[in-house]
Amino acid sequence: MREVSESGVLARLTLLERVLDAPRRTDEAVIQACGTQRGLAALTLPDEKIRPMSLNCMKSVAAFAIEDGGWPRLDRLRRTVHTMRKQGTRKNRMGKDSKERRTETELLAEADRGRLRLARAYTELLALADKYVKDEGREPFARHQATWREQLGMSVVES
Repeated sequence: MREVSESGVLARLTLLERVLDAPRRTDEAVIQACGTQRGLAALTLPDEKIRPMSLNCMKSVAAFAIEDGGWPRLDRLRRTVHTMRKQGTRKNRMGKDSKERRTETELLAEADRGRLRLARAYTELLALADKYVKDEGREPFARHQATWREQLGMSVVES
């Protein structure tokens, strides 16, 4: 009985990895079953050698059958597949494959805006910290500023 359970858990792992590799060729029932842990345990796909099993059995077998990560890995894959479904419906409303049409220039501009926001937030945080650093913390704070401002390419502006 243990071998049947183990093969069922490994088949589910393989199925979820395959779904993530080729999401467009996925049966909607598989994605729907990934909505809950119990749904994944109850999944029946005879062609894939996946038969229903109890949730407790699936969790305990996954703990020893899946070498890298055990049950948390299987559950993480399940949640990723379920999230992919939610994103897929949003993508269809926005227009088919709209993300794929975005140009490299738009993606780079978005990344630059993110870096600028992060740099601004860091600079403001340093300014606030500078006001509240006591005498005993001045030296480590100055060392931190010298190191990271240089590495982040930030110019030092004294007010």
